[in-house]
Amino acid sequence: MKMVYRIQPFWRPVPTRANCPGRFGGSTRAGGGHWFLIAAFVATSCHSSPLPAKKAVADSASTDSLATDAAAVADALADTAAFEIPPAARFWPAAAQQHGRTWQSLGSAPLDNQGHSGVLSAAVPVGRRFIALRATAVPAIADDPGCLRFSDVVAGGKVWVGASETGPDNRTCGNCAQRVQAGRGYTLAVFPNDGEPLADVGTLTLRVELRHCGTGVAMPTGVLGSKVTAVAVEMASEPLPAPAATGQLAVGLFLAAGAWPSLDPAAGPEQAANRAADTAIMTAVKERLAVAIAAAGVDVTIVGPLALPKADLPNLAPLHVGGDDPTDANQLHAAVDLAVAAAMGASGSASTALPRFVPVVFVPCIDYMNAVTGGQQSMAGLTLRIPGGNRVAPQASLVLVATDRCGTSNQGPQIGKLPTVVLHEIGHYFGLYHSDEAMGLPLAGTATDVMSSKVAVVGPWDSGFSSKQRVVLRAHPDVWYPASP
Repeated sequence: MKMVYRIQPFWRPVPTRANCPGRFGGSTRAGGGHWFLIAAFVATSCHSSPLPAKKAVADSASTDSLATDAAAVADALADTAAFEIPPAARFWPAAAQQHGRTWQSLGSAPLDNQGHSGVLSAAVPVGRRFIALRATAVPAIADDPGCLRFSDVVAGGKVWVGASETGPDNRTCGNCAQRVQAGRGYTLAVFPNDGEPLADVGTLTLRVELRHCGTGVAMPTGVLGSKVTAVAVEMASEPLPAPAATGQLAVGLFLAAGAWPSLDPAAGPEQAANRAADTAIMTAVKERLAVAIAAAGVDVTIVGPLALPKADLPNLAPLHVGGDDPTDANQLHAAVDLAVAAAMGASGSASTALPRFVPVVFVPCIDYMNAVTGGQQSMAGLTLRIPGGNRVAPQASLVLVATDRCGTSNQGPQIGKLPTVVLHEIGHYFGLYHSDEAMGLPLAGTATDVMSSKVAVVGPWDSGFSSKQRVVLRAHPDVWYPASP
């Protein structure tokens, strides 16, 4: 199979890479409550390389090897006869313009006084590449402290997710055959996420439970101010593609105000000295995503970076996430909706009309608050939901990447580290957890993969997804195939 990626630029990139100064790192936190600090100085260098003018093609790996063949990729990127930039009219791939897929209602169910729904069931057609379940809180209150999580999920007689767990920090079911995670306002689960292809299951049954968003503890209805009394549950699935079919994925890159001053379309001449180096880093981000995701048999169309209007943005100095207040994150995702709708020629913020895509937002810095301890941590990257996508507005589902470390100077992006952080966080969006921790260990590769919790500290900068992680990636609903709707 050949890998193809396309880049749709919003700004005109500088055609050559310049020298990049070494800079201090930030910190990165993977979704699900884990983070790590990067405080080491990393020297970087940028080699001179023209930005390709045509379509980049490289052989994708079919083994569990995680490293990129640098020579092969360099040759492919230098093949100017094979690289194309889609016309501006195709700002988003036509096949992705239908947002999500058709959701089948499984019904609504009240929550009992222990916060548990009754059992819901569905017949699943044969030959599916994924089963997605989504439960939405009733009534919908943006900052309700009660989060939803699936439990008692049984498919074809096999227990994917067990009965309700007790104790703290059970946002996820770490001992379950398939992973699920609690979410505020709604919860999304995509199966399979165990690294194996989806077998025909026939009938699927499930329950939904209420958990405190901060602690993860199961909670009865009506306590701690929660007003959630019922859930509405939906299911979606799509047919298996042909064995040799190549998946398609759109990734949208967005710049929040102050995140990357030199790349802002309104940047003045004072940013000229930084523009070449920062353009090289952005190009490295795009190349890294294209090569690593192509190894899973998925071609990437990268759109952007698109500047977000300042008037639509929340306070970004810093962007506050975590804790009990989702307002800033939700406002940021609303700004992304407006920017995409405007780019597509649509009006308003009709989220249901937006295409399938992974939204990656670069912000100046991320200040994460632990809802249990009250402690705060500066993050280099954060994925708001695992898995991401298929959101229920106004709740946000974004990949956030910081270009600076809050309150510290000279913490700007690095050409080695930043592409790895972006790829790592997109892995969380696909439904992957840290491969060197219990939640993600079953999907780990034979070498250090990009989902390691330490990869953005020590590298390697060319790490990729393991073979089992690629199975999960290919099954995500935001990937589409020729037979997909």
